[in-house]
Amino acid sequence: ESSLPQKPGDKARLISVIEQPQYGRCLQFWYHMFGRTIGQLNVYATTNTPNNDTHTLVWSRGANVGNVWRKAHISTEYTVPFRIIFEGVVGDSFEGDISIDDIDRLAVSCKEPNNCDFEGDTFCGWENVKHTDRFDWEITNGPSSQTTLSGPGFDHTLGTVNGLYGYIDTNKPRKINDTAVLISHSMTDTGSNGMCFEFFYHM
Repeated sequence: ESSLPQKPGDKARLISVIEQPQYGRCLQFWYHMFGRTIGQLNVYATTNTPNNDTHTLVWSRGANVGNVWRKAHISTEYTVPFRIIFEGVVGDSFEGDISIDDIDRLAVSCKEPNNCDFEGDTFCGWENVKHTDRFDWEITNGPSSQTTLSGPGFDHTLGTVNGLYGYIDTNKPRKINDTAVLISHSMTDTGSNGMCFEFFYHM
């Protein structure tokens, strides 16, 4: 709840009991973040050992994703006992409540959350940002516009007219400089080794 007496930047934390490594390797939960001045939802993992007590940011979202519930997955493949901390941060005003629900531990590895070939007619957890851009990304197959026959004739994954891909439709009512924003899950810091982000595009 971000209304008074809460102030911008105030934080509320919910911490789990100590989890044992064998009790699940993937944390699943649903979240709802809706409002013009939404704050931040952070998830930390903390390991408590005799010589170490660290808090690691493992997931974060700071965008208005619309008046819908979204599902998130976090890998929890630790070798020592750990706790999970949910942290809600108040935004610039009261228009931005944050909710979580149905927290569950899955005894399987999480799927890589940002890999997506669109073949399930889904964005695989990628989300169209609401109210801060002008229109949305869509999923289609074959030519992306039935009026101008623009875009690719087939996708990259299957290489056929039945293969699906993400696209933006620039026909009316779109105007010059309109934007459509698609946001990923949070990505884990890979340290000095870095990470390569690969995608295929057609323009």
